[in-house]
Amino acid sequence: MLHPVRGVFDSVEAFWQGERLLDVEAVTRPDLIGPLYWVAHVERAGVRVHVPEFDADGQLELLGLIRGRPAARQTMQFTAPHLDGGPLPPDALALRVSDVAGTAFPPFWSKGVHRSLERAGEARTRRSA
Repeated sequence: MLHPVRGVFDSVEAFWQGERLLDVEAVTRPDLIGPLYWVAHVERAGVRVHVPEFDADGQLELLGLIRGRPAARQTMQFTAPHLDGGPLPPDALALRVSDVAGTAFPPFWSKGVHRSLERAGEARTRRSA
């Protein structure tokens, strides 16, 4: 998770259905160094969050902090892959893109996020019209 101007956050907090999750882990992402060469210490931008419910279907929110103060928020609708009904990408691709695969597949590939992205695109289209 990166701030568009300041780069890497000091820390990231996660919330599931409005409840703070304590299982938020910083993950080193050396694969980001090349593509994002202009961001200092970009390899520290990785975050791993454990959603506690196997049959998870709800809202996941990430809050990026700089100097202990909220600086950015990313909210997504998450649906566990086995509830989604959609196909999962091959493990090799999932590992390369997000460092997880199989049943631990990341929330941002879920159906809920796709709906959120579609809504955001529709809103942009309405604003520009």
